Amino acid sequence: MDRRHQLWAIAHLLLGRYGKSAKRQAAAYAALAAQKGDRDSQAIWKGVAGALREEASLRRDGETRDRN
Repeated sequence: MDRRHQLWAIAHLLLGRYGKSAKRQAAAYAALAAQKGDRDSQAIWKGVAGALREEASLRRDGETRDRN
C-alpha cells in the first residue's frame, strides 16, 4: 500500500472513531508529536489531517452538485 492510501486508511479510521471531530483529533496528534520532537509521526498526522480536509472538500463539492 502506498503512502497516500495509508493516510486515507488512517483518516477513515479516525472518521469512524471521532466523526466530525476527526480533523481536530489528527491536528492534536500532530501537535503532540511535534512537542515530543517526533517529526516522522508529526508528518504522518499532518498528512492524515490533509486527507480529512480533502475528504470534507470532496463531500461539500458533491453535496453542492447534488443540490443543483
